[in-house]
Amino acid sequence: MTLADTTHLRDYTTLKERVGEDYARELVVESAIDSVVALERGYYMVDQPFHLVEDLGYPHRWFTPWYESRGKPVPDIQYMPDSYLDNDVHLPALVIPKRSADNERVIHEIKPYSHSFKDDRKYFFPPKQELVLDIHPRGFKHLKDTSVAVWITEGAKKCDALTSIGLFSVNLSGVWGFTQKRLYGEEDPFLPCFDYIEWEGRTVVLAFDADAKANEDIQKAMETLYKGLVKRGASEVIAVYTPPVDGDGKAGIDDYLASGGDIMTLYTQSGPYTRLDVSHEKLARDPVLKESIEGLERYILSENWTHRSAARSILKVMTRIARTDGEMVERYFFDEEGGRYQESCILIQSAYRHLAELAALDKATISRNIARMEKKGILQRDKTLPRKQRDPMYFLLRTDVTRRAYNSGGTPAEGGTSIFPLLFVCTPRHPLRLRNSIPRYGLLRLGKRAEEIIDVLGASTRWSEYIKEEDLASLLGYKDRRSMRKAGPYKRLLSRGILVCEEDRVRLVSDWETILQIAQEEGQEHLSDEKQQYEHQQDRKKFRESYERKGAPKKHVTPDRLMDIGIFGGRLS
Repeated sequence: MTLADTTHLRDYTTLKERVGEDYARELVVESAIDSVVALERGYYMVDQPFHLVEDLGYPHRWFTPWYESRGKPVPDIQYMPDSYLDNDVHLPALVIPKRSADNERVIHEIKPYSHSFKDDRKYFFPPKQELVLDIHPRGFKHLKDTSVAVWITEGAKKCDALTSIGLFSVNLSGVWGFTQKRLYGEEDPFLPCFDYIEWEGRTVVLAFDADAKANEDIQKAMETLYKGLVKRGASEVIAVYTPPVDGDGKAGIDDYLASGGDIMTLYTQSGPYTRLDVSHEKLARDPVLKESIEGLERYILSENWTHRSAARSILKVMTRIARTDGEMVERYFFDEEGGRYQESCILIQSAYRHLAELAALDKATISRNIARMEKKGILQRDKTLPRKQRDPMYFLLRTDVTRRAYNSGGTPAEGGTSIFPLLFVCTPRHPLRLRNSIPRYGLLRLGKRAEEIIDVLGASTRWSEYIKEEDLASLLGYKDRRSMRKAGPYKRLLSRGILVCEEDRVRLVSDWETILQIAQEEGQEHLSDEKQQYEHQQDRKKFRESYERKGAPKKHVTPDRLMDIGIFGGRLS
């Protein structure tokens, strides 16, 4: 019997009476959920806000269209977070009961017919709703039976689709739904109801959506979840990656089953969980982003960064972030004559402290060099996007500017030195990051300039063993090979045995990474990393306490006029 045949059964008719024909078809036909499983879950539909507001705790102002269509004033007696202001939920809505693993608490999620929220969410909870690890009623008998594998997925429909084919599945309210908050630094951030399931010696299967391979945030969540499950004694944690369905790169396991996919085939093609580098999958799906990032990497290598090594480190870190979290956007800028033009940029989001940790710099240096690069037109802070005070900053990497600078052999900086670029493939993929020396403590490290030399030399010798010293000196901004040889960073690399120079040619030794690691240990860079990380953690803690004490800002940090910083002009409406 096919899924379409179930539309004529008595259970399906009962389900239609509870949720309506459209939602019934979405559950049974489009999500491969058995009608009896859906009835046991308890889905139902509401077309008036009274039950949602009075019984379930949803804000009155979410249902403004319903009140206005009946000429009634919108009650304003409930607390609402700033992100919910000026947003409406349009009824009818599907109500999804979720039962915690302790079988005591039930929370109610809704999927409205439509909404005016500015994000792409489909499901909503009441403000300040405490999350639970959701179990379908059929799953409670398997909580302590470790011979039955646990499938962990995101969303009630996916959980019910797996339940419909006889699997024990638990549901997270989002990829980070196993914790109430993103407590990255906590020892055990899991929800208390996780302890009601026996994990010792059990096989666990992580079955997230099709975009899990290309989404860095999902990979972080999976890694945190994996570590917590192993800590609880799980014998094996398997990652099942749902393939795209009908071109949908965000399809879930329910979409895969509804399209006729076989769960055993998908399971046998899977293996133990390992953290994936999402950049390969992400850039393969977005060739425009891939080309823009590679152009930016070539610019980093060919640009003269003399006396600007900190700026180079920041831009290098931002490029690494763009490979996993970047997206192409169009923005409008103003030229010197006041004309407005459109330009392609890479949009990323990152906190200043996160950049400081990745680039091995202090926060003040990060802020100072970002302001300098804004003036030079290399990047720009994007303040037109809605952002709370505690959220990371949005940055625009101006790939059109850097591409023109690379192709012309010049720099976007006014009065910059013209460098003739070699044919670079891209920045080396290793996470090379060096710290500068600390003279007052007697620590003579290789430094940021040495990091630049290794990067440039590693990329330029990709297809040949050596590079001429004259070419290397030109790329690094030295007057000639003699001045480069006299420079401290170059001499330190030679004395350490990281570089080998023969006549007028130079190359990296084969085991340069091992030698470099020894030099970093002698320079006590790991102690500086630990100290910086501790200081940032303390500052984050103070900021979080201050934020919670003062409360959230009343409005988003979104300007209502064009910015007067640099030449950035914001987006056109």
